[in-house]
Amino acid sequence: CKLDWYYHDGVCVYKCPSGTYGVSDETKAVCSDCHYSCLTCSGPSNTECVSCHGDAELSTNLGEPVCVLRELSWTMRSTLWFYQMTVLFSVNVVVFGLIILYMAARWYLRRKSSSVIYGYSKVSYTNACKDRSQQDACLSDSE
Repeated sequence: CKLDWYYHDGVCVYKCPSGTYGVSDETKAVCSDCHYSCLTCSGPSNTECVSCHGDAELSTNLGEPVCVLRELSWTMRSTLWFYQMTVLFSVNVVVFGLIILYMAARWYLRRKSSSVIYGYSKVSYTNACKDRSQQDACLSDSE
């Protein structure tokens, strides 16, 4: 075949027909079959589809274009949506839990530090004023 032409079914063609793609190296250029799920393609894999047969649609749900039967396309999209929502919900639960944990730790540390600052004690006044020399400085329970 001439330069930039492809060999297909015994004849030279300028453009490979539908269902095939062009492969060329230094010695030859031929049209090879697409993956069975592709109508037109850019390579042999099912992730290299350019267009699909009538009962399928080109879907990029997983990041690569693949032909998926129309009947299964909605199921795939809803499954992917459910997975994404589950991950999002889990992230929100973790963030909410961390916020609650942070607030509880902060409350505990404030409570602990405020009791040290103000010198709270579990000793009652009646036991603290037993010494007669300091009795005037102490308050009695009746006052």
